[in-house]
Amino acid sequence: LSKRYIIHSWIKKQLKDYLPEMDLREARIRHAIFYLSIFDTAGESFSQGGEKVVEGLKLFHQEWENIRCGLSRVHKGSVEGKKAAELFSSYMRAGNQLLRFHFFQKECREFLETGLKISQRLGTEDIETLHLLNLGTFLNSIFKYEDAKGCLDQAMHLAEKLEMVQEECQILNELATYYLATKKPDEAIQSLLKKQNLERINKFEIEPEAGWTRLGLAYEKKGELEKAVSALKEGLHKAKEMGNGGCLRIIFKHLGSCFTTMKDYQQAEEYFEASLTLARSFNKRNEEMEILHRFGKMYVESGDIDQAILIFNEGLDLAKNFRNSKFEGVFLTRIGDAYALTPHKQKAVEFYMQALSPLKKSKELTMVAEINQRLNRSSRIRIADKK
Repeated sequence: LSKRYIIHSWIKKQLKDYLPEMDLREARIRHAIFYLSIFDTAGESFSQGGEKVVEGLKLFHQEWENIRCGLSRVHKGSVEGKKAAELFSSYMRAGNQLLRFHFFQKECREFLETGLKISQRLGTEDIETLHLLNLGTFLNSIFKYEDAKGCLDQAMHLAEKLEMVQEECQILNELATYYLATKKPDEAIQSLLKKQNLERINKFEIEPEAGWTRLGLAYEKKGELEKAVSALKEGLHKAKEMGNGGCLRIIFKHLGSCFTTMKDYQQAEEYFEASLTLARSFNKRNEEMEILHRFGKMYVESGDIDQAILIFNEGLDLAKNFRNSKFEGVFLTRIGDAYALTPHKQKAVEFYMQALSPLKKSKELTMVAEINQRLNRSSRIRIADKK
């Protein structure tokens, strides 16, 4: 049904021996060119977000063997041949985000760095800009933030020089990710406002849902909650338009946190519920535990201790089922904190004691020290009461 045929490996071997070397090289180049177009289609769909992500991944996995073969051949030939070098560079631009599904981080980085070196060797500054952006984006995603910053700064210099405005906006978006990760919200806000101004002047939008979300997170970090809520709601509108479920989960979660700080517990509850629903639908267990943690803390702050304990216990069960020692210790600690606010002080001590083992196992030594301090205080109070 695929309208393809498969040549037996023995026949392929025999034909290979009869095919002149020049014709063989040309056939390999044609094969690489054909599957480059498919790789490009898969990468384009994946980058659009929403339902297109699934389409891109499906095409990529379906054609992986041929894509891998084409990529491998042009990679090997890129050292000497200009045609192969140009093709390899094109492969790295086409679907670089997809490579991590079949390669380890080290391999992905090596491929991206090779693509960058080739563009520098060929003297194509516009292509070099794209490779620097892609490499910077990848390094951000694996938490190599300072390396990412170096690539993104170089990309920005070239983009401004070549007047590549759309790429400049993408770079500003990624720089905002770097600034948020390194706790520099003012710089993140500056980058994102510059991006929005460029978009307004040139009448286009580049990943608006991500831009607005990051702007909201930056304002939240600064404690400017009204601005944060406004930006996050704009991001929510854009994410719904784009069908970006990942972005929606982040926005719901942070709107819940913002409204908790603003003591609007009804709205906080609604957004946490929405975030939980999405996290569960995507089977994002770690994210689900993080949301339950924030959700429970919201109930503690609102004074509904019983509901807080219920939510923390739900998170504890999830952490145990998925053998997450860190969250197991965190939820046991939070249940202890909740009981400490009630007349049942002894229950708080029991949960603190239970939390020590999983927290030590996950090397959360700061939390271990905090719990030991609480246990010591509790012990001193009991001794004073006996006197």
